[in-house]
Amino acid sequence: MGIIAASRLRGVFNEPNFFIGGVGQELTNESQASTMFTNISSSQIESFSIDSDNNISFYVNPDNNFDLESSYFNMFSSFGGYWVSNNFPATLTYFIDTENLIKSFPSFFFFRQRSLNYLQVLGLENVGQRTFQSNDIKKFYFPNLLLGNDFQTYIFNSQIERFYAPILNRFGKSTGDNRLFEIFGFSNPKKIYYNTTAATNNSGNPDGDIQYCIDSGFQGVVILNQIRPNKISNIVLSNIGTNSVDISFDAPTGSENTIDFYEIFLIDGSVLNNFKPITESTTNSLTLNGLESGKNYLIKVKAADIYFNLSDFETSQSFTTL
Repeated sequence: MGIIAASRLRGVFNEPNFFIGGVGQELTNESQASTMFTNISSSQIESFSIDSDNNISFYVNPDNNFDLESSYFNMFSSFGGYWVSNNFPATLTYFIDTENLIKSFPSFFFFRQRSLNYLQVLGLENVGQRTFQSNDIKKFYFPNLLLGNDFQTYIFNSQIERFYAPILNRFGKSTGDNRLFEIFGFSNPKKIYYNTTAATNNSGNPDGDIQYCIDSGFQGVVILNQIRPNKISNIVLSNIGTNSVDISFDAPTGSENTIDFYEIFLIDGSVLNNFKPITESTTNSLTLNGLESGKNYLIKVKAADIYFNLSDFETSQSFTTL
């Protein structure tokens, strides 16, 4: 009897390590969830669940060797807005891998998933052609992204506000290539973070894809170190109302680099808000509006320095709106 089968009989289940938003009407059980992977069977999917908002979660044993199916969430228009591999519609909103198991995304994996707005795959090393084209992800945080395979065209979409790749030495097929990004129609400030090699690999100039972003209005930031800032402390909540709360906290002291902004997390029981900050703030005091009356919340804060190095959480504060 296998390990997974034995754990089921004992009633012992592992906590989910994959969270995928908006696909619960299509991926309704372990068997359907396993089709996302090239060599994972339904018996290797544990703790599968669907919530009331059609978000799914499940556990895959890290000891399994697996790859993702190419074009799995591809919404190519000639297929009538259906996933290419599966021929059923869905609205994918987030994709989270909490144990950094995914090392590579195949080509077209999220192509034209326009509702996809949050991604957490911190172990990612390689990305295929047009993987993230035409979606709503604002922040790409790739601390382990390598060149590995030659990037093709238009991997990343026009909605980007921050792109962080501290160990990526060459962004596209060549240092002079500028087809990795497709940038247009933006209004918010944007930054691209890269290392010293990528800053000079194009005959002493920035990598061609970096220069394209700078020419499109991005601020280029050369990462000089990856030293994380110290934690914030002493979160204070005041003026708690029916739909708002004032927040203040002590800025970290003694950090190696200058603090640039803070990520504010509003934990409200939804899966996504456990991982995705509700907003960013350049000051250590702010007001959060749009809250629900009579609801319990938890506030947590991370500090981000000028190189987008992130602190850990230190303290949290809970409250209930009136």
